[in-house]
Amino acid sequence: MSAASDKLREMIDNVEDQVESIDSSITQVQAQIDELDEQDDAIVDGILDIVAPDLETYLNDVKLPEFPDGVVDIGPTYNVIGYGNELTDWAIIDSTTSATIYEYEGTGWDDSTAITNFVTEWNFGNDYLTRPLTTGASYGIRPYKDALEDAKDILNANKNKLETSEDVFEGFAS
Repeated sequence: MSAASDKLREMIDNVEDQVESIDSSITQVQAQIDELDEQDDAIVDGILDIVAPDLETYLNDVKLPEFPDGVVDIGPTYNVIGYGNELTDWAIIDSTTSATIYEYEGTGWDDSTAITNFVTEWNFGNDYLTRPLTTGASYGIRPYKDALEDAKDILNANKNKLETSEDVFEGFAS
């Protein structure tokens, strides 16, 4: 018997406990992922999916009547969840000249607190969902969930390797 074969035997004997431990970790990580999914849904359904349509209604029912020739022009990133996106990709355009006659510029040209509140609320929810973990914060639900999914993949790969190690190590263990 050699020290190497003794160590291989010890490793074989510990596989079952290690696999159990990894299974427990995978279960815990999956529970965290499930909770983050619920939080994501709550922010989307309870904030973003309410605020954006409310802003559109406000623009169409309150602002647009001030500009009889205007149309609300929604841009490609309006209400698109993603880091750095804000609920400001819209303007009221003069339908006869195609000139922009109103757009959000931080406070709204007429200091509309309603528009400022819509934008602030949507932007807060979007940032809470999408803030990358590398930008000095760790509250971004989606990046955190992605990191947990990566961790779960690593745990599964480790578990698979451990489970196959028994057969390979057996021929070399004492």
